[in-house]
Amino acid sequence: MQKIYLLLRNNKQSGPFTREELLQQGLKKHDLIWVEGRSAGWRDPEEIAELTPDAAPKSAVADDQPPAKPAAPVPANRSRHIYILLCALINLGLGIYVVLSKQVWRKILQISGSGFILTASILFVTAFFLETRQLDWKSNFARYGIYIVTAGVIFHFIANLGKENSFEK
Repeated sequence: MQKIYLLLRNNKQSGPFTREELLQQGLKKHDLIWVEGRSAGWRDPEEIAELTPDAAPKSAVADDQPPAKPAAPVPANRSRHIYILLCALINLGLGIYVVLSKQVWRKILQISGSGFILTASILFVTAFFLETRQLDWKSNFARYGIYIVTAGVIFHFIANLGKENSFEK
């Protein structure tokens, strides 16, 4: 069997290994793997199909054992900073165009909507630091932040329905 796998553990590269040699290393959650000739970058072991437990050779699995469950996909932590940018842009936009209405119900909606957006901003910053792989994604800061920022934008939208454009006067 060809030695095509490189292992990056604790910022130290080792290998090349065959599939069996690599599995004997006891792959850990934070290890990264490079497959020579097939990788465009270092990948988590769960992302490489031939390294998952159900890809073991037939001779290595006993007939009386139940098949192993495939590894659960690891969600990407790539969108948290985008949520913070979203709130920043909404706050910037509101700061440019919002003039508090003289009608009480519109003013209440505008202030409530701004409060929701500010709360969502705090949730997104909290999610950026707390929702990591170490917490196994059991926190809901970002999800609730999305709901709350949506409510804030809807409140501002409703408050400005039918309102005359104050820039033209």
